[in-house]
Amino acid sequence: MRKISIILMFLLVLGMGIIPDWHQTYTKTPIYSPNVQMVHSNINGTEPIFIDPLGDAFPNEDLWKIWVSHNESYLMFAVQIAGWFNETSDNYIWAMINVDNATGANISVCSFLVDYAIGVIFDIEGICMVFSDSNNQSNSFIPESSAELTPTTGYFSYSDHTLEFGYRLKAYHISNASGAVGFLNISLDQIVNLQFYSGLSESYGSPKDQAPDLDVGFLTYQVLASAPPPAPTLDPLGTPEPILPISHNGIISLSWTKVFSAAVYYLYWNTSIITTVGSLTPIATLSENTYVDTLTTNGSYYYAVVAANSAGISNLSNCEGVQVLLTAPRPPTLYPITPNPTIDATIDLLWGTLEEADTYLVYRGTFPINSTEGQIPIASVKDTNFSDTVLSNGIYYYAIIAENIWGSSPLSNCESVKVILSYEPPTLNPLSPEIDADGIIQLSWSAPNALPTYYIYRHNMPITNTCVLTLSPIANTTELTFNDTIDQNGIYYYAIVAGDEYRNSSISNCEWVTVAIPPPAPVLNPIHGSLSRWSLAYLSWNNTSPNVTLYYIYRNMSVIDTVIGLCPIATTSSIAFMDNLTSEGTYYYVVVASDGWANSSLSNCESFTAEIPIIPQGDPYTAAIIALLLSVVGLSALLVYWHSRRNSKTVTQIKKDLEDYWY
Repeated sequence: MRKISIILMFLLVLGMGIIPDWHQTYTKTPIYSPNVQMVHSNINGTEPIFIDPLGDAFPNEDLWKIWVSHNESYLMFAVQIAGWFNETSDNYIWAMINVDNATGANISVCSFLVDYAIGVIFDIEGICMVFSDSNNQSNSFIPESSAELTPTTGYFSYSDHTLEFGYRLKAYHISNASGAVGFLNISLDQIVNLQFYSGLSESYGSPKDQAPDLDVGFLTYQVLASAPPPAPTLDPLGTPEPILPISHNGIISLSWTKVFSAAVYYLYWNTSIITTVGSLTPIATLSENTYVDTLTTNGSYYYAVVAANSAGISNLSNCEGVQVLLTAPRPPTLYPITPNPTIDATIDLLWGTLEEADTYLVYRGTFPINSTEGQIPIASVKDTNFSDTVLSNGIYYYAIIAENIWGSSPLSNCESVKVILSYEPPTLNPLSPEIDADGIIQLSWSAPNALPTYYIYRHNMPITNTCVLTLSPIANTTELTFNDTIDQNGIYYYAIVAGDEYRNSSISNCEWVTVAIPPPAPVLNPIHGSLSRWSLAYLSWNNTSPNVTLYYIYRNMSVIDTVIGLCPIATTSSIAFMDNLTSEGTYYYVVVASDGWANSSLSNCESFTAEIPIIPQGDPYTAAIIALLLSVVGLSALLVYWHSRRNSKTVTQIKKDLEDYWY
């Protein structure tokens, strides 16, 4: 009811003509200091809106004029007081806003519930500006919650008793140490309720109706531009080539300067330069200052834009043109690949953007790419970049082809990169059996990824990363297995290195094997001296291998086909042996050869029959003579035997000589 009565009284006052300057144009130069950020000098947006419509017992002390000015950032108030702003504590003027044109719901100021409030209060030290709500402040242009208004800052004019203060629009502002944030959330063309209140009080919330009694005023004010907006500026559509920019895809991206007093923008299109829009129809009505147009026919096209608000339409913007050439894309430009060489398996490709291209085909090869005939692209992408992954070292070549609905471009330039990967070492499996009897060593390993070449190293000592530098691989293979052949017994160590001509891994684990190839079995010659009165068995055999170091001689009273359970009667490093038998009988012999690593199988089995000669009894001289003769004959027979072997005489002759002697 109070609001309605105030408005009625306000209309009554106007009708009586008591305030003749209510409708007059009143402009005022802002009084703020140049170093204070206050943007509200738009003359078209400044007008007197309130001259004390109520009246009271002290009219000379009332608010005299109030101006409201605004732009995209600020809503400003300039309040002129008819009399002097008395230097009395708690003399104040409040500007309060309700954004829904009804009773506010945010804060209570001077017994009024409002949404936003900002106050100018006189204190002992001078005029200050304070916010009414410390947790939802109204975002004045003043940086602190209170600041002195003095002649030096320019917020208060002593000459005409004018105060200036205001709000930021839609601008966040840190309000206090607790970090609370508030803002005046109103915009152009929004209707708000402005309420001004002034008076003298001992406290902000309890106004007293005493001198100087400055009355309460209400007014509904529409925050909008009071004049048509200025013309926007349309951005160029590209670089002239040479007259107009050229579009190869028909997609035209338009933008223009934002006019803050504009409510909408009208965008126009024509095939000739636009100097007026009288006969044209807008192709778009926009609230933003950007637009993307799509053209499907070759030719020259021109664009212009105007801004509009409730007060009218701006002048025409500048005119910008573009030439549309819809063809197959031009060849892309592939940029040099970096780093080069690379130790990374990921190859990052980048090429120049073509506005006419819809997709790009990526080609890779191990030779320079001069043609894509017979090749399949490794990727088709929309972007102008691609990351390729390779698994092995080498030099890789790349090229790009652009495509759209009108065709494919020629091949781009070809770029190459050398890949030098850091390979993980293979894992060599344990060698089995640990003691190998045939000299064929079967190697196998695993690798973390497929690698081109594996180098096999063998040594008679454990292989390390240091000693491998002094070795040469015995073989290389692209497989994960290898068979090595060894003909010399001993302990052998193996390791594998993965790599190629560019880079190698460290060595694998080292595994070892003992090679113990048995030497060939000896061939035992027929045993000589097998005479009825002969007790010395002379054995000889061939030397089957130069690596044999020892022979084991076995003897038994039956044919020998195994030496299990037998002990050798002797060992020798020569190829002959003489066995002195003391008992008559038939004896069987075999020989086993050894090279220190393994034993041969059994030789052939040969026999010898021993018969001990009978010596006459009672004649010591005869016995001595017989013993001497036996010794001489035995030694002679042995020498003849060795001589016959050396001179290829047959053992048969030796046997015959001995038989002749005895018989």
